Amino acid sequence: MLIGGYADAALNRAATVGHGYVGGNIPFDRVATLTTRLRGLSSAAGKDPDSLAIVTRKVVKFTRGADGKANIENTAEQEAADIERYRAAGLTELFIDLNMDPAVSSVDSDPDQAVADTLALMERLAPGKPGS
Repeated sequence: MLIGGYADAALNRAATVGHGYVGGNIPFDRVATLTTRLRGLSSAAGKDPDSLAIVTRKVVKFTRGADGKANIENTAEQEAADIERYRAAGLTELFIDLNMDPAVSSVDSDPDQAVADTLALMERLAPGKPGS
């Protein structure tokens, strides 16, 4: 069970009662402090802090090139570097969230194009791929 929230009580519950923490789109400059705090709370409760799952999302948005092809705001290499920075800051999982992107989530978006663009992004960012 992952527990979310930002209040002290929620962080304490995530670290002591749950199997870990799930957060929203946490700004990168707050991730290391958050992971250190969660692991400290877990350790103080007698739990193995390394077994604590710490998960958050990273919002990614598409842009369209002149050719109509979908690109992401950052290059795949920049996104892969960001993913590594989050890992180094202590996250155990980071999920890429496209739901905030109108190209994917708007009622006006083309669902077939949104799926195709999303699958192409997943392929570009898959572990073991160049730039990932």
